[in-house]
Amino acid sequence: MMLALTLVYVADTLPMLIVAFGNQKPPTWCENLTDCGYNWKSIALSSYYLNSMANAFVYGFFSVKFRENFKDLFRARRRKPTL
Repeated sequence: MMLALTLVYVADTLPMLIVAFGNQKPPTWCENLTDCGYNWKSIALSSYYLNSMANAFVYGFFSVKFRENFKDLFRARRRKPTL
């Protein structure tokens, strides 16, 4: 599971690092981007948010206990409170 989490982290962080190192170039680099380039840059800079989302899927895939607790979380909301 740790290998999967590490691979997901690297895959999610790599686009942000590429853009961050690309910003080290002269300021004219950003002026030459098209609308599509700006969209990809925005996606790359926010790609680290994907890591938080992907962690839930990785834990759910590998851990039976995590899946059971996740199901219990939603079952608890359906129950009516007892007095």
